[in-house]
Amino acid sequence: MSFIVFKNIEKAFDDNVIYRGLNLSINKGETITIIGGSGSGKSVLLKMMIGLLKPDSGEIIVDKSNVVDLSKEELVKVRSRVGMLFQGAALFDSINVGDNVAYGLKMHTDLTKDEIDEKVDRCLEMVGLPGINGIMPSDLSGGMKKRVALARAIAYDPEIILYDEPTTGLDPTNAKRINNLIIELQKLLKVTSIIVTHDMDSAFSVSDRMAMLYKGKIEAVGTTDEIRKSKEAVVNDFIQGNIGEL
Repeated sequence: MSFIVFKNIEKAFDDNVIYRGLNLSINKGETITIIGGSGSGKSVLLKMMIGLLKPDSGEIIVDKSNVVDLSKEELVKVRSRVGMLFQGAALFDSINVGDNVAYGLKMHTDLTKDEIDEKVDRCLEMVGLPGINGIMPSDLSGGMKKRVALARAIAYDPEIILYDEPTTGLDPTNAKRINNLIIELQKLLKVTSIIVTHDMDSAFSVSDRMAMLYKGKIEAVGTTDEIRKSKEAVVNDFIQGNIGEL
């Protein structure tokens, strides 16, 4: 049964039409990657799912609740079930790693300091960075920043993790490390993961299914093998790197 459903989504920013009746169903516990060129609206989809943007029309169902109709208070409850890895990591430069990971826990939970410290330690260990709590973000490499941001994303024990271009700006070694973490966390936490990327190596390595966004709609959706073997020209062209801006 579908856990998250985008139904007949329409969205435009002035004259720039992003979605033209987009439909997509996501199963509980799967990793689905949305591929498409720059400007195709991949990241907008994630922002809509947590209510940061609203569609012009259509429904976004998250576990039977239509996010589009929720109040601010109800949206907070939905967002508490979601962890997000932002494209630029989005760490707070003025506080250390431990406080970055703990930030949401301090703001939105009743956990004690000891409980928060224990959870921060556990999350940093899960992303392969134990013991760096006192280090400042400015002293971290790009790959380490992404991993700290991922530790922060999972600190809430989310049911859903959203990944916005998780390997962008990383060298091949760090990109592979992030891909492996996505796979490991999926197995360990049993979360539903939605990834947006144009990195095809990453998409094929981490996904259960893939969906291609093209001209405002989902052009194709299927397993990694089905997408790889797709006979649709637009899918093949994108995979081969022959599509630029979509």
